[in-house]
Amino acid sequence: MFPTSNLLFQRGNATMAKMTIIGYLGGDLVPETLENERQLLRYSIAVHPTKKDAPPRWFRLECWNEKTIDWMTKYCPKGSLVYVECSPVPTLYEKEDGTRVHSIRFYQEEIKLLRSKDQGTQSSEEES
Repeated sequence: MFPTSNLLFQRGNATMAKMTIIGYLGGDLVPETLENERQLLRYSIAVHPTKKDAPPRWFRLECWNEKTIDWMTKYCPKGSLVYVECSPVPTLYEKEDGTRVHSIRFYQEEIKLLRSKDQGTQSSEEES
């Protein structure tokens, strides 16, 4: 049994949401420069189910760390196998027709390159 801290629970800090994804990069990585000059990298990861005929499941992620964005665009080409830890954040937005849509954004926290498509097996890691 893990020891618990009453102080942690009293402050309301005992909750979190975290997700781990291991899959293949689905496209070339192209960072965006926003109006405030910050960089953003949006990318997709394909996860292949164990059932052979099932289509891959796609996850769209965002990276906001400029050092990590530079590393990823240099060493992680399309098709590379990556391990990503991310935070799922529920969002709500309104479409042009006025329909409200619920979505989940995945903010990358850490990424590890398990196998580069261009370079064979590699064990590199970068944190964001």
